[in-house]
Amino acid sequence: MEQKKAGLFLKELRDVDIREIIDGERKNEMNKETKETLNKVAEYAEQKKEQLKKKMAGNCAAALILLIFCTVLDVTEGFGGFIAQRPYSSIMDFTMGLTMAILFLNILFLTGRMEGIQEWKKRVFHKN
Repeated sequence: MEQKKAGLFLKELRDVDIREIIDGERKNEMNKETKETLNKVAEYAEQKKEQLKKKMAGNCAAALILLIFCTVLDVTEGFGGFIAQRPYSSIMDFTMGLTMAILFLNILFLTGRMEGIQEWKKRVFHKN
């Protein structure tokens, strides 16, 4: 009985037909302005998604290049001894660390965590 009362309350509150509540969707048509606005919003979201894809592809390419460099450096043992042991070790550590950082950032972008970090930075560092 409570469900019937809730349905009637929603019908009166939102001026919604009971069939629309049951079906879970509104039946009225959108006007032309609303459709255009929604299309613009969808286009903007698609552009942002494409920008993110390009950024991530560039990051992955950079990580791949660094990994290839590390592999060549390791296989040739510092280009046949051309690089001394201490700089060789430092170069390897730096390139592997940079590669890991790039891959970690891509994971943050993919999981959506980067947006949360950006919001946190705005709240913390840009207080008014």
